[in-house]
Amino acid sequence: MAKRPRWTWEEDRLVERLYPTMPARELAKMMDRTAEAIRDRARRVLAIEIESRQLFYKYSPDVYEKAIELWSKMPASQVAKELGVNTNQAKNIIKNAPRILAVTKNNMKSRAGHV
Repeated sequence: MAKRPRWTWEEDRLVERLYPTMPARELAKMMDRTAEAIRDRARRVLAIEIESRQLFYKYSPDVYEKAIELWSKMPASQVAKELGVNTNQAKNIIKNAPRILAVTKNNMKSRAGHV
C-alpha cells in the first residue's frame, strides 16, 4: 500500500473546521484520505474531542440556545412542539445544552487563535 503524503497545514485547518460537524467518511472522500486517517488526525494531532463531535452531530448549537431560551418561558412539552421534536428529545436537548454550549464556546476560542 502506498504511503500518503504528509498532512498539510490546509488539510489540518479543514479537519479542524469540518470534523466536529461532518462524518469522517464524508471528509475522507473530500480529502482523498481514509476515514480512519481523518479520525486519527483529529484525535491525536489536532486534539479534537470526539465527545464534542458527537454532541454537535445531531443538533446545531442554535437549537440548544433556542431550547434554553424557550424552556425559561414554557414547559418541555411546549419546547418540544416549538423545536419539532418529541418531549423526551426536548428534555435531552435541555439537559445537554449547558455542556454543549460550553464546548462550542471553548472550540471557538481555541480556533480563533489558530486560524
